[in-house]
Amino acid sequence: MKKIMFALEFYDHAPKVFKYAAKMAYAFKADLLMMHAHGKPEPMRSSDQMIEERHDKVIEKLKDFVNEHLPENYHGKLKIDYLAVNAYPLDGILDTALDEKVELIVMGMTGKTNALGSKLGNTTLSVLAQADCQVLMVPEGATFTGINDLLYTVDFEFRDLQAIHYLKDWSQTLDAVLHVLHVVEGDEENLDVLKKMMILKKTFKMDTAIDFDLRFGHFRTEIEQFARGKKADIVAMISHKHNFISRLLDDSSLEAIATEIELPLLVIKEDAYEFDEAALQWVEFLKSIA
Repeated sequence: MKKIMFALEFYDHAPKVFKYAAKMAYAFKADLLMMHAHGKPEPMRSSDQMIEERHDKVIEKLKDFVNEHLPENYHGKLKIDYLAVNAYPLDGILDTALDEKVELIVMGMTGKTNALGSKLGNTTLSVLAQADCQVLMVPEGATFTGINDLLYTVDFEFRDLQAIHYLKDWSQTLDAVLHVLHVVEGDEENLDVLKKMMILKKTFKMDTAIDFDLRFGHFRTEIEQFARGKKADIVAMISHKHNFISRLLDDSSLEAIATEIELPLLVIKEDAYEFDEAALQWVEFLKSIA
């Protein structure tokens, strides 16, 4: 990962969210882009000088924020750039992520509960749906204590393999344990589930920092209990950007988990990274026995 963007909205819990962005940038040796989209000025009321002054004030505010909230052990160790974008938040975040070749967007959950029961704001929801890169969203109640345990829920699909390989890099870089969990519910055949889990374990048997587990029961309840028991720091899910809005609104389990147990949620876009050679060989093997 070469570039991480913190989309700063100067909300009350922004300093907490910033700690996650700083940690990721430091661990991955990535550039950290601090950006704020300050809205488009009214053409009839804003001169070029006024726009420039507004831009300079935002940059100064971004720098003041970093000076005040950057953990002391990161001082002088991060490459930080600052960008004030003359656009509304959604357009500014998406366009900047593309233009700057951002690989991870870090942002806070700032929305209030709406009629659908979603706690995500319109900007957050739209970024999750439309961004081409991974997105880490941090709920208001999250408290940063390090990133030592990652939790990924698996459904034994090919895209899960992609996600596990991607998260394995996170695990190694952050020196964190990756917990891969499948919750058995509904009409799943237990024997079939066990067989798939054994294949998955065998595939990653050399990766000692990855553990696999099964739980039986209600998906949301089991995830919450497992996350608490393992003291997970981030819950990860994979989603294709083109169907994410409908999926999130139809099944808000993971969003609810993230907000209720106050854990950051990492949304991995399945078309936002590439397979490595080992993963390609694994997929070909699975296809041959399917």
